[in-house]
Amino acid sequence: MASWLSLTGIWRIETSLAAPWLLSDRAVGTGVEEILTLATLLIQATRLGASIGDALREFSSDLRLEPMTRAQALAAKMPNKMLFP
Repeated sequence: MASWLSLTGIWRIETSLAAPWLLSDRAVGTGVEEILTLATLLIQATRLGASIGDALREFSSDLRLEPMTRAQALAAKMPNKMLFP
């Protein structure tokens, strides 16, 4: 991905397309949900004039909590699976 961004990124930025839209275009191709969410976050923050730093802090906090939430949901299902295999 880094090599693709280095090759096509320079051309697109020189043609006055902003970097968040470049990331959004590439995120669709990768199929990774977190990259698409990040691209959407950056585009919305840019359009609304919000602080990108605050938005990224909130996004990273949510990303850190996601595995714990997923683990807690699985742990909540475990007693039923153990009782009724």
